[in-house]
Amino acid sequence: MENFDVYILAFDDMELLDFAGPYEVFSLAAQFSEKPVVKVKAIAFSMEPVRSINGLKILPECTPAEIGNIDLFVIPGGTGSKKVLSNPQWMQVIQRIIEISDCSMSVCSGARIFAALGHLDGKKYSTHHLVYDDVEALAQGAIPGKGMRFCDEGKIMTSAGIAAGIDLSFYAVEKFLGRPLKEKIEAFMEYPAK
Repeated sequence: MENFDVYILAFDDMELLDFAGPYEVFSLAAQFSEKPVVKVKAIAFSMEPVRSINGLKILPECTPAEIGNIDLFVIPGGTGSKKVLSNPQWMQVIQRIIEISDCSMSVCSGARIFAALGHLDGKKYSTHHLVYDDVEALAQGAIPGKGMRFCDEGKIMTSAGIAAGIDLSFYAVEKFLGRPLKEKIEAFMEYPAK
């Protein structure tokens, strides 16, 4: 593998740390990794600035029309995930991205999107502790991983609320890029190893 491409979805009213936590981890993977070359991009439905739930704005780097190979696709949560769910065109775009990605992960209430698209049917998942009822209403036979920081179901991975997205990001770095890189990033971030 020469490149490892990570795309992190940005949408209005996303939870900031759901986006920024994984972005930080994978950006440091890009900084510290020699091979494969890690590339991280913020993707959004348009090139307009995206406003996080607490007001900080993110400038998208590309739209879905511009993407090619995707190794990992990251979907944050936040109250804005409900607006994404209510937009059939956006949901169709997300489904296409999931299909062309080697792996996709959600943070927090981003699990709602996986559930609505059928990706959690019969699968174990994690989400924010206040969102389990929403996911159970959207997914057929999904298995709640209450108390778990994250769940790995192969092509689909999910994390519990907000800060747990950082834990899942570290797990993904180790899974796809190796333990030495994960440990280097943990040391740099002064993040306690789990």
